Amino acid sequence: MRVSVVIPVYNARGYLDECIASALAQTHSDTEIVAVDDGSTDGSAEVLDGYADRISVHRKPNGGTASALNYARARMTGDWFKWLSADDLLRPSLLLISSNPPLGSGGAHSLLAWSRLRTGVNSRMLPPSGSGRSSCGRCAA
Repeated sequence: MRVSVVIPVYNARGYLDECIASALAQTHSDTEIVAVDDGSTDGSAEVLDGYADRISVHRKPNGGTASALNYARARMTGDWFKWLSADDLLRPSLLLISSNPPLGSGGAHSLLAWSRLRTGVNSRMLPPSGSGRSSCGRCAA
């Protein structure tokens, strides 16, 4: 199962190296990274250019996070995707764990829906608002 990590980027120069490094460090064997520069003015585009041989880099005029996310989703090739904010990090095994259907009744869909990492909480995956459930309504946690 191919997983696409999509990264909408807007003026995130100071965070991009760590963010992209965490996406590149995934232990899941079939991962692609799609980054979309949403009209940054702080040098983010130049940082992305430094990774163009390892990730798919796209540019578009500024239209907001949702616009950049949809732009990336239209260009990804994965069966599933993980939205990664440009100022966030992923644990190296996140996609491998999340794409393993025996873990939880919802498989990849439920785990990828709430895979945000928190500092100071043992770096565990937490559901939205600590509810213990996926926000999509179709998956049980």
